[in-house]
Amino acid sequence: MTQPKLTSRQARWQELLSEFHFLLEYRAGSCNHVADALSRRGDFTSLVSVAALSSSAVATCIRYRPRELLPKDSAAQGLVHLVEQGKARQFWLDDGLLITKGNRLYVPKGGDLRKSLISECHDTLWAGHQGEERTYALVQRAYYWPQMRDDVETYVRTCLICQQDKADHQKKAGLLQSLPIPTRSWESVSMDYISGLPKVGDLGSIIVVVNRLSKYATFIAAPKHVTAEGTAHLFFKHIIKYWGLPSRPQLELTKIKEKVAEAILNHRVTRTAKREHTEYLVKWKGCSSEENTWERVTNLKAFLPCVEAYHASHAPRTSLSRVGENVKGRPHTRPP
Repeated sequence: MTQPKLTSRQARWQELLSEFHFLLEYRAGSCNHVADALSRRGDFTSLVSVAALSSSAVATCIRYRPRELLPKDSAAQGLVHLVEQGKARQFWLDDGLLITKGNRLYVPKGGDLRKSLISECHDTLWAGHQGEERTYALVQRAYYWPQMRDDVETYVRTCLICQQDKADHQKKAGLLQSLPIPTRSWESVSMDYISGLPKVGDLGSIIVVVNRLSKYATFIAAPKHVTAEGTAHLFFKHIIKYWGLPSRPQLELTKIKEKVAEAILNHRVTRTAKREHTEYLVKWKGCSSEENTWERVTNLKAFLPCVEAYHASHAPRTSLSRVGENVKGRPHTRPP
């Protein structure tokens, strides 16, 4: 009563107890032996009823219904035949019931018997609407049937009381954030698929890659059921070849089994007794800088788009008109 700041629950009790005049006296628990008996009134006993499942209901459910449903379950009948032939060591018959290891009763499929047993181990007062693991542990102590865990998980996840009362422990979703505006062309791209098109040869879909800065779109013909690896190769061939690698690639090229060249860092000319060879310093995707290697042009036939991207990025561009000549064959001109 002398606590400076009360909780809402304590405040409600204080308001209720303020109507009475009494004196509180502390008594140690070791000296208070008969407090429970003295605090109970004799006439309260008749008002208390114990909720329990009758033994007759349990006997009817466990003893008779499995016997009725066992001949109708094809999987159970297969086990019964194996038991009769002595080929099933983990199952045996006991008074017409199929028993498995741990003296657990095999519950045949049919009616709502399995659902009733799960409900008994989940919905009742003694079960208390436990989670999936605890409910499954209670059911498997005495019963068994195929895919029991899946049935228990489905029942618990669709329990209305659990969905209404159990607290949600998942982190709340945050607000949507706008993507940062790219500072240069092809620094950031977006990708999408156009599917459901008439199939022409092996092609049946289109991959659309859009430059987020200029909204320039590239349309790539692709197979109808293109894989992630196939998409990565098409992206490498049609985008990286001309525009370079975006700052945040849309595809995880490191997951491709083949060796992928991320960029050409430099080039050099080596001379032998008979001829000259051009070599390129290759940065491999997913590898550190120490693993960069010098490769000859003959070894880079599969990575020619990367070589072209290197030369395109290092070619001298004196003006915007020069870029227009490289791309369109004619210089860019300003509108009048």
